[in-house]
Amino acid sequence: EIRPRDWSADVCSSDLEVYGSIMKAICVLVFLSLVVVGDASCGQNWTQEDKENAEHFLKSLNLVIDAHSTSNKGGPGIMSKQDFERILSLYQRALNESTLVRDDVLDKAHPELKNNYRMYFQKGIELRIGAWTNGKTYDELQGSTLMDSWGDWFEKNRRSIKIRR
Repeated sequence: EIRPRDWSADVCSSDLEVYGSIMKAICVLVFLSLVVVGDASCGQNWTQEDKENAEHFLKSLNLVIDAHSTSNKGGPGIMSKQDFERILSLYQRALNESTLVRDDVLDKAHPELKNNYRMYFQKGIELRIGAWTNGKTYDELQGSTLMDSWGDWFEKNRRSIKIRR
């Protein structure tokens, strides 16, 4: 149940709990199953700059993992304003990192990563931040749906994503 409320006050963590647990599981899979390859050939020429830029992709995912860990740490009940502000800050940082990832780097990692990352992950974060700061319930639902779609796409394609380090 999504409850429209003043997001500057305490937030009911049950609003985020189900989504948070799903995203936490998906995001943990990101780091457990994302294939990070070394200097062995992976069919693409990665410059040092490409490798450094790919870190923004990984950071964006890690920040969302941290946000969902924070949302799940207290279990059901009322989320403190401090925890909510931490989650919002982590999402804002994740959005910033996502905007720094170059499309050509995403294309090198997987031919469909750019479109799915931008359309589902990045747009989902944008909508959720907007919902939390402007109280737009519909944007929260849309953002959650997009993030779920990102998780579905990632789950199907995770083994073929190659990030060079």
